[in-house]
Amino acid sequence: MFRTADIHEVLPPILATLLVRVMAAVDVISNANAEVPAVARIVFLLGAPVSVTCCRAGSCTGCGSTTT
Repeated sequence: MFRTADIHEVLPPILATLLVRVMAAVDVISNANAEVPAVARIVFLLGAPVSVTCCRAGSCTGCGSTTT
């Protein structure tokens, strides 16, 4: 992510997780999807942060994570 690994090796995963969570918060605050059904809004809202956090933690088997 923009050569942030040159600063520290864990900075890119931290930034990716932080940015996804900030975008989810902006989505809640802006209320841009008010006409979408509630279940779909929850999936849209939580899908990205959960998947990024899960893959960054290395607990997903299908995301290609190579942590040991």
